[in-house]
Amino acid sequence: MVYHFSRRHILTSATTCGVLAMLLFTTTWVFIRSSESAGLTLGHAYGMNTTIGAWAKNLSTCISNRLDVPVVTVGAGALGGSRTIADAVLRGRIEFAVLPVQSLERFWKEMAEFSNAGIVYDPKKLITLSTNPELLSVLNKQGRRLDLDVVALGWQYGMMVSGYGDGRLTNLKGKTIAVRDDLTSRAIKKMGGKTVRISSGQALRALSGKVIDGAVFNEMFAKYALRKNVLRSVYWAEDFAPFARAMVVAMNTRKTGRLSDANWQVIDRGCNDASNQYNRQAFQAMKTLVADAETKGLRVFELPTASRNQWTKAHRHMQILSHRAELRTFLEKSAR
Repeated sequence: MVYHFSRRHILTSATTCGVLAMLLFTTTWVFIRSSESAGLTLGHAYGMNTTIGAWAKNLSTCISNRLDVPVVTVGAGALGGSRTIADAVLRGRIEFAVLPVQSLERFWKEMAEFSNAGIVYDPKKLITLSTNPELLSVLNKQGRRLDLDVVALGWQYGMMVSGYGDGRLTNLKGKTIAVRDDLTSRAIKKMGGKTVRISSGQALRALSGKVIDGAVFNEMFAKYALRKNVLRSVYWAEDFAPFARAMVVAMNTRKTGRLSDANWQVIDRGCNDASNQYNRQAFQAMKTLVADAETKGLRVFELPTASRNQWTKAHRHMQILSHRAELRTFLEKSAR
């Protein structure tokens, strides 16, 4: 049986879908607003069963238990993407959000320092930085002009992958790499490589067709790519993580202004264990992923010392906000 659809039917269907999507979005925000009188809301755009989703849930539980205030966790994109959620916490529609720093750079320029690990490459040092009060203080001097406060930092790890198994990416000169963030793109170009800015799904197809030499994937997508049997090699070292992406737990201080100073201390420092646990789990997830790759027969390459020095030099040269002396000095000291 063949069905024929007229243009009117198509337009009507499209309109109906649009109305339903708008109703779903509006209903979600009505739910959030109605929950304000009862408690607080923490939003994020990640799956509830991911490491980031677990981090958000643990934070919500900690805040709820310590303040004796209900905290609703809304994830899996129910409030929209990270940029939409960043706008929501900035405007005070929600109290808390777990966000990649890129979603904040539009209005919080200091966050560009964390678009990539950039200076601090050692994953173990990144873990200890996540709840460092000195670093949070430096960031929040700037953030409070926006009524935003960083409660904690987290790191979403990534790796460079290739559809070739010959180790060609230990030297990036002339190689084409798919990337998602600007700092990594410019660093690769400074090392003689070429970059394309495409989605992870498009990059996976390009790797399959040998259209590009490699790509940078986060841990969650790399795990998916590994199941597709497209990858032949990965580039990763336990003591060198140039593709780590910073995540922040942002709090709207205007929205939470009714909380007492004692409660602020509870949120700022009392729930650090949840963030430290996330960072340890995220690092372990990458180690497990690399072990799985080896089990599947993929070759695992560590970037040689010369390449590491190139990465460090390229990132330091291309750091967007190197003139912000206080933050810059802190990061360089932490890298030692």
